[in-house]
Amino acid sequence: MPIDQPEDPFFHQSDYLGLSLQSAATLLADGRYAELACLNGEPAAARVVTEVADTFVAWLRRPATLRLDFVAIEEQDNPGTPVPITRGENMAVTLTTGQQARFDIDTRDRRGFLTKAALDLTVTGDNITASVVDTPDPGTPNQLVVVATQPGAGGLVVLSVPNDETIADASEAFDVTAGGIASVSLGAPTIEDAP
Repeated sequence: MPIDQPEDPFFHQSDYLGLSLQSAATLLADGRYAELACLNGEPAAARVVTEVADTFVAWLRRPATLRLDFVAIEEQDNPGTPVPITRGENMAVTLTTGQQARFDIDTRDRRGFLTKAALDLTVTGDNITASVVDTPDPGTPNQLVVVATQPGAGGLVVLSVPNDETIADASEAFDVTAGGIASVSLGAPTIEDAP
């Protein structure tokens, strides 16, 4: 289940930018950076303050939690038709060769707001492929799409936050079984004498 965004009348998501701009201007207004940050309309000064503010925003919005939320299993040739999820012996998601699974990538900052951080994707096993689908809306999570390629067990998908071992990786295991019969054909006939 998705986490609801916290209701805090004193601090909202848009405040990250304001707080970061104020902090950058304050940091650069004194000492050896004073000339760079003078607020007299110089474009170079404004650029430096904005670059530092961007760094602060990235730091404030860094992920604190990472998890995968199941969305649907679908037929690859008809993604709009969901299929019930089934799990194997080791709680691995079971797909047939004609299916794919979609998950929301739920990455939240320390305030509980959705943050779309760059993540490392690792896929193990020959029975699946996986990719991250970026969604343009900042309030909509990106998605992980796992596509079954051939029958087999032991496929594993792991998402992790680069250079941060304090955040637990998000992972799912996959087993793929042969799909139903899609076509029937007869081979070349063999003619032989009747007994």
